[in-house]
Parts: sequence; C-alpha cells; structure tokens
Amino acid sequence: MALNDGLRCRKTLKKEERIHLERDFQRAFKQGKRITLTFFTVIMTPNELPWRRMAVIVPKKVGKAAKRNRLRRLVREFFRLNKCKLAPSHDYIFLVHKGAEGLKTYWEVEKVLKGLFEEEGRGG
Repeated sequence: MALNDGLRCRKTLKKEERIHLERDFQRAFKQGKRITLTFFTVIMTPNELPWRRMAVIVPKKVGKAAKRNRLRRLVREFFRLNKCKLAPSHDYIFLVHKGAEGLKTYWEVEKVLKGLFEEEGRGG
C-alpha cells in the first residue's frame, strides 16, 4: 500500500487526474494488472506522471443511464477520497460489472472497493 502524500494529496478530483486519451486506455488494457473484486475489475498500470489518474467504464448492460451515471459518480467519489492510499504514478480504470446497479450508497461501493487496498498490498 502506498504511503500518504502528505499535504500534496488533496481530496479533489482535477481534470488532469482523469484518463481521456484512447492510447492511455489501450496501454492500460494491454500492460495493466487486473484486480477482480465483487462487481468491479480494476486495471492498474504505471504512468509517466507524478500523480494518479482514473477512469470509470460502465457498460449499458448494467442499467439505464441514470443508474450508470450514479455508479460513475460513486466510484469517482471513492477515488477522490481514497487516492492518497493508492500507489502514486499509476492509472486506475474501474470496470463496473452487471449486478453493481444494486449498490445504492457510497458506503456500499466503498465496502466493495476497499478490497483494492488489500489486493494492491499483496501483489503490488
């Protein structure tokens, strides 16, 4: 598990902390380490930047647009609040699986994604 970045690790989510480019997604899918959790798969790959970045992918089979957008917001909130505990200079892509639409609150999402820290500490 990564150490806290101290004062530099603010609980915000800036534009540069989001993955936007297709080449970054392709690199992550080809070279990234996959961590499978209940309702989620997290692809983790090193990047060349001094900060962490993230993206959330929710396929249409998960539910209608309102449910997919709600899950995106909940996962982004998890990343925003817990990014100091994640490895620095890494990209994280959160793939949401069917069945995750049952997660209604932030606390339910956090309970599932807390497994990321355990897996990252073991393998990482």
